[in-house]
Amino acid sequence: MSKHTNHKTLKLGAYYAVLSVVVIAVVIAVNLLIGELPSTLTKFDTSGNQIYTLSEQSESIARNLKDEVNIYLIAPTGSENTTIVEFVNRYTALNSLIKFKQVDPLLNPQFVKNYTDNEVNSNSLIVESAKRSYVVDSSEIFTTEYDQEELYMYYYYNGPYPTAIEYFNGESLLTTALDYVTSDVLPKLYIVGGHGESALSEQVLEYIKKENLQTAD
Repeated sequence: MSKHTNHKTLKLGAYYAVLSVVVIAVVIAVNLLIGELPSTLTKFDTSGNQIYTLSEQSESIARNLKDEVNIYLIAPTGSENTTIVEFVNRYTALNSLIKFKQVDPLLNPQFVKNYTDNEVNSNSLIVESAKRSYVVDSSEIFTTEYDQEELYMYYYYNGPYPTAIEYFNGESLLTTALDYVTSDVLPKLYIVGGHGESALSEQVLEYIKKENLQTAD
C-alpha cells in the first residue's frame, strides 16, 4: 500500500472520529435541553383514556392563577403513585406559581393535622394558598364502579363477579381545589327546608361541591 493511500486512510479515519465526537456532543446537548422542558412538552399522553390530557377549562384556571399555590403529595418516600405525580406535573408546567412537593407522613406525622382532623389515605393531595386549603383524598381520585345489573345477579342469583370499571377523577378534583383555594369570594347556596321538601341527592350535592358552592340550610 502506498504512502499516499495510508495518508488518505488516516485522514478519513480522523474525519469520522471528529464527526462522531460532534454527533455525541449534539445528542447530549439535546437531551439536556429536553430535560429542562416541562413534561407537557416532552411526554405524550399515551394512556388509554387520555387521563393526562387537561381540558381547556382546567388549563385556563391553571394558567390564570395569580396566587402562589402549593400542592403536597402525602405519601411515604418510594410509595408515591406515579399516575398522580405525572398528572400534577401537567399543572405545574402551566404556571410557575403552582409548586409541587411530596411530604412523607412517616417523617412528618403532624403535617396533615395542620389542614384536617380527618385521616387521609396515602397519595392524597393537599392544595394550599394564602387564602385557604383543600384536601383531595386518594380514595376520591381513583374510584371503582360496577355494572348494577351484574351486581344484582351476583348477590341474589350467584352470578359471575360483576365487571369493575375504574375511574380517574384527578382533573375535576384538582381543578376544583385550585379554584377553591384562590377564589376571592366563595358563593353560598341556601337549601330551603322545613316544608316537606325532598332532600337533595348525594349526586347533586357532589356537583354543588365541585362548583365550589358552600351550602347552608
